[in-house]
Amino acid sequence: MSLLSKHFLNKCCLCFRVLPPHLTQKREPYSRQGFDYNFLKKLLSYKGDNALIDFQNIGWGVDVEFGHSLLIWHIATDICYYSRTEESEKDYREASKRISDYMLYLLLMRPLMLPKWINRITHLRNTFREATSILHRNQQPVKDAASASKLLIHMHRQCHQPLQQLRREKASKSLLHQGCRLALQIEDQSFSWEVICNVWIEMLTYAASQCEWEAHAQRLRRGGEFLTHVCLLMAELGLSKQYDIAPKRPSVESQNEG
Repeated sequence: MSLLSKHFLNKCCLCFRVLPPHLTQKREPYSRQGFDYNFLKKLLSYKGDNALIDFQNIGWGVDVEFGHSLLIWHIATDICYYSRTEESEKDYREASKRISDYMLYLLLMRPLMLPKWINRITHLRNTFREATSILHRNQQPVKDAASASKLLIHMHRQCHQPLQQLRREKASKSLLHQGCRLALQIEDQSFSWEVICNVWIEMLTYAASQCEWEAHAQRLRRGGEFLTHVCLLMAELGLSKQYDIAPKRPSVESQNEG
C-alpha cells in the first residue's frame, strides 16, 4: 500500500461512522421491493442527485460528468469547510472533507478506479493553474487554506460579467468558478453538513459500484484502497450488481416433485 493510500485510509476511519447507517438506509427500500434487480440499479445510479432531491436549484452540480461533478463539489466543500465551522455538525463536516479529499486523490492518482472523464487532465490542470494564478496575484500573502478560500470567494463575488466569465470557463476548461458558485449557493441557503456529507457518500458509493473488480484486485495486490473496503461492505449488504440476492421462485420441476 502506498503512503498516500495509508494516509487517506487512516483519515477515512471517521467515514465508517457515517457510512454504514447510510448504506443500511439505502438497503431498506431495496428490501421492501423484494430485492428487485432493476430497483438496485436505480439505487446504485445515484451520484449525489438523490441527496439533493429537495434542492433542485443546485442539482446542476451533479448533473454533469462524474469527474466534472467531483471536482466542482471538492472546490465547494473545501471553501465551505473553512467558512462554516458549526460544532453541532462536526462529524458530518469532517467526514465530508475527508471523503472529498479522498475522491480527489482517486481522481488524481487512481483515475482507472473512477468512471472515465473526457479531458480529465486538461480540466484538472487548468483549474489548478487558474487558482494558483489568482492566489499569486493577491497583494497580501496567502497564509493558509482558510485565507485562500476567502480570497477565491471574494474573487468570484467581484465577477460582474457572469456570461462572459462562463464563456471563458468553457474555453479554458477550468472549473474553479463553478466550484465557487456552488460554495456560495450552499452558504446562502445554509445547507447542513449532513446534506453535503450525503452527497459525498452517494458519490463514493457510486464510484465503488462502477469500479470493475479487476481494478479493485490490482490495488489489493498493493495493499488495497478505501474504495475497495466500501465496495466489499456494499456487497455484504447486497448492494452490488455482482450479486443477486432476490429470493428465488421455486421451479416447475421442484413444485411437481413437492
